[in-house]
Amino acid sequence: MTGSFNRHFNLFLLDDSPEDRAVYKHRLSKMPGISFDITEADNLQNAKDKIKANSYDCYVIDYNLPQANGLDFIRYILKARENDEKPSAFVLVTGQGNENIAAEAFKLGVHEYLTKESISDGVFGRPVINAIEKAQLTAQIKNFREQLERSNKELSDFTHMAAHDLKSPLRRIQSYCEILREDAIERLNEEDVSILERMELNARRMRELVDSLLSYSQINTESEIKRDIELNVLLDQILQEYQPQIDKVKGLVEIKNTVVIKGYPVRIKQLLVNLISKI
Repeated sequence: MTGSFNRHFNLFLLDDSPEDRAVYKHRLSKMPGISFDITEADNLQNAKDKIKANSYDCYVIDYNLPQANGLDFIRYILKARENDEKPSAFVLVTGQGNENIAAEAFKLGVHEYLTKESISDGVFGRPVINAIEKAQLTAQIKNFREQLERSNKELSDFTHMAAHDLKSPLRRIQSYCEILREDAIERLNEEDVSILERMELNARRMRELVDSLLSYSQINTESEIKRDIELNVLLDQILQEYQPQIDKVKGLVEIKNTVVIKGYPVRIKQLLVNLISKI
């Protein structure tokens, strides 16, 4: 990810050993195409004072500090700069590898865990860059996730609102059908009654579709409940709805040995609709 472009990073270095700090700076100065502006501290209080005014791309912290340990300082940084938008990387350095310390460090959010022996062998610059890139990538993923959640919420809200708006004219259509059936059924001929029945049937189907749309809009925000689904009843409803399209292409759908399954009704219906509508 570093490529051939020059890049500059602000780095904070906390270690009580001036010799070790000199080694770290030497290793970093050898990174091709990359430069570092390094702020140093040799004790915990000095480090806390220096980070108050600035945030850094990377913190390199020795685990063994006088009167404290590096993980305590990382916790302090995370709390003190929790509102920072700029991502920060953490590299924890220890004199001797320890699996428990490493596990605690990674759980806390440390991006790289190094021993001083490995640094003496020349392993330092690349892990620091890796840590910075991991922190930047993690921040990007978090940002994308937040954007996706906002987008899904907006889509869900729009779908919910649209479904509710559709119910009002649908109720009127159903009411007019009821009025015709109650007050004018005797004046209707056989063909008129058939048309009325089809209007009522399609109004009921439309109501079911709107209810399904409402249920689907809530899938991302609420737990959809699994229910027993009679596939033959569900398939029959779908076939009635799509019968004109099936007849138009001279399609044939055979239903055999249907069963009752436990699942999510909205999703199962959408699956079957997608299959049948491809005929």
